[in-house]
Amino acid sequence: LALQLEEPLDSAALEKAVRALVEHHDMLRARFRRDGSAWIAEIPSEVAPQVFRFVDLSTLEAGEAAKKLAAEAGQAQASCNLQDGPLFRVVYFRMPAGAGDAMLIVAHHLVIDGISWRVLTEDLLTAYQQIAAGEKLRLPPKTTSFKYWAERLADFANSDELAEELEYWRKVGERAGQAETGLPVDFPEGQNLEKHAASVKVALNEEETEALLREVPLAYHTQIEHILLAALARAYNRWTGRQALLVDMESHGREDLFEDVNLSRTVGWFTAMYPVLLEGQAGWREDELIKHVKETFSSIPRHGLGFGLLRFKREKSPKLDSFPEAVVGFNYLGQFEGEDGRLHGLGKTLDTLGPERHPENPRIHELEIGALVVGGQMQFNFSYSSDRLAEATVTRWANEYVEELRRLIQHCLSAGAGGYTPSDFADAGLDDEELEELMEELDENWDSEA
Repeated sequence: LALQLEEPLDSAALEKAVRALVEHHDMLRARFRRDGSAWIAEIPSEVAPQVFRFVDLSTLEAGEAAKKLAAEAGQAQASCNLQDGPLFRVVYFRMPAGAGDAMLIVAHHLVIDGISWRVLTEDLLTAYQQIAAGEKLRLPPKTTSFKYWAERLADFANSDELAEELEYWRKVGERAGQAETGLPVDFPEGQNLEKHAASVKVALNEEETEALLREVPLAYHTQIEHILLAALARAYNRWTGRQALLVDMESHGREDLFEDVNLSRTVGWFTAMYPVLLEGQAGWREDELIKHVKETFSSIPRHGLGFGLLRFKREKSPKLDSFPEAVVGFNYLGQFEGEDGRLHGLGKTLDTLGPERHPENPRIHELEIGALVVGGQMQFNFSYSSDRLAEATVTRWANEYVEELRRLIQHCLSAGAGGYTPSDFADAGLDDEELEELMEELDENWDSEA
C-alpha cells in the first residue's frame, strides 16, 4: 500500500507507532518454515528491527528521487523472508520540497487480507496520533487470534457437518467438467508468468457507480457481486459463444462458524477462494440472468469456505482433486478509500511502487478481474499474461464487460423491473414455478381488492 502524504510525519513517532502495531497484531510477526512435507507457522514474541525504515531523498532532484523511491520500494517488497521475516514493514520516504512525502506499507499476503488492511491503517493512524501528541497508547482490543481460528478450522474440516457439503461441490465439478469453460487465447504457446503480467483498466462513472451501489440491488434484492457476475456471464458468452463459465470467486472467509470466535479485528489472511459455475446465459432476458446468478450464489454453502477445507484439509474422505480449474478469477474488494479519496486520514493511494510478485511466479488464472470503488467510481482491473493474450483482445473484453454491466444497471432502474426469487423465502421451500404462481395469485388478489 503506497500513500502520498499531504503533510510530513514525525518519523520517530511513526516508527514507534509501527512497532506498536506489530506488537499488537500477532500475525505481523509470523514466520513460516518447512518441516518435511508440511509448513509450520510460528509467531515469535519479539518485533524484528527491520519493520521500519526511514529513507531521506529530500536532497535529490525530483527525477532522481523518483527513481530512488522506486528502487527502494522494489527492494522492500522483495525482502519478505518467509523463514526469517519480517513479513510486514513500513518505509517512510522524505521527498524533495514540493513533492510530498510518501509511505510504503509492505505485507506478505500470508499475513494480511483486505479487511486486515482496513484494521491496520486505522490502528496505525490512531497509534501515530497518540504517540505524536505524547498520549498513552490505546489501541482497540484484539479479537480472536489467528492461531485459535486455524485450530478450530482444522477440526471443522473433518466434522460431519462439513461432510454434508461434499455432494454439492461434487455436482458443481461434474457439471463444470462437462461444459466448455475455457478462454480463447491469442498465443497458445505463451507462458502465464508474473513477468508477463499486464493489465487493462476500465471504470463506470460516478453516477453509474452510485446507481449500482445504492439503487440496483433493490430491484431483485441482490448483492453487488450478483450484478457484477451477471454482466461477466453475459460478456463471456459474447467473447466465446459458450454457455457456461467457471469462475473463481473470493470471499472474506471470516464466517461465523463458532460461538467463541470473533474475527472482526483479527489481522491475517482469511480469504476463501471457491468456484462458481454460471450456466445458460445465451438468449436470457436481463431479469432471468440476474435471478439465475442470485440463486446460484444463494445455493453456495458458507460463502464457499468449505470448498478449500474439503479439497485440501479433510482427512479420510474423497477429496476434490480432479475439480476443473477455473481460468477466470474475480474479486470485488468493495470501497477501500473514504469519500474524499483519502485513506483513513493517512493520504491518497498511489499506484504500486515496485513489483509485488516474483517475475517467475506462475499466475493462477488466465484472466483475473479485480473490482474496487475508488474516488466514487467502480474500477475494474483486467490482469492477464501478455505472452498469452494481446492487449487489444483484453481491451475489447474489458469494454464489452462494462457495456454489459451498464445494460444491467439500466434494466434494474427501468419501470417494471424487479422481483423475488426462492432464496428470498428460503424457509418456505418454494421452487421457481411455485414462487411465480404464488406471486401471480398475490397480484390477482391485490388487483381485485383495489
